[in-house]
Amino acid sequence: MPSLLVPSSPPLNVENISISFDEIQLRWQAIPPDDLNGILLFYKIRYRLIGSSPWQEIKVPPFVRETTIPNLSENSDYEIKMAGHNSKGHGPVSPVLLIKTTGNYI
Repeated sequence: MPSLLVPSSPPLNVENISISFDEIQLRWQAIPPDDLNGILLFYKIRYRLIGSSPWQEIKVPPFVRETTIPNLSENSDYEIKMAGHNSKGHGPVSPVLLIKTTGNYI
């Protein structure tokens, strides 16, 4: 019988592993299998400059555990969150990360 539920937990231990003047590299651990409630289709990473809207999005395949958010503004504060998606929708989002890109590239 197909699941009627979205994932019941977010990706685990979302963290930045590298920051530059125009990109942020993230890493995370998979949603535990018992919390998937079906087949994970993708992760959605949402990010924006703090205090601005709307959110921008990147979709990442379910087997990926690390990605880069490119084309950011230098020396700027961003908020980043992510969730897993199955055929019923997205589950809970991870705690919001607050990350600042570095100053200009020389």
